[in-house]
Amino acid sequence: MIIQKVAAGETVAFSLRNGVLRFEDQVEIDLASRQGDIDRTIDVCLDNSLETMREGLGAWYVATIIVPARQQEYIETDEGGEVVDLPLDMQKVILNLWPLPQVYVERKRAEQEASQNEVVEVVE
Repeated sequence: MIIQKVAAGETVAFSLRNGVLRFEDQVEIDLASRQGDIDRTIDVCLDNSLETMREGLGAWYVATIIVPARQQEYIETDEGGEVVDLPLDMQKVILNLWPLPQVYVERKRAEQEASQNEVVEVVE
């Protein structure tokens, strides 16, 4: 995967496993299922309140993914041959990461600190 930062600043946490791209456990995209006859662009944005991330357009860009067009190959067979779809080449997928708004970054940090500081009551 080609990963590019659009501008300086903190970007969204993401993971990639078995062709599925995840953003902060809020958005999950199966990249191979999005492949088509032409390159496809997928936007991930924050909503107007800058709290919830979702696929599609919103108030603030988080990421733009470009999934390359499906590639095909001709294979000789006993009946003459056939065209088969090749699996998605992850090396050709482009992930553009946009800097997150400061208010979102600060809110996430506060949530993480609060969850780390929670007191767990032990019952004997």
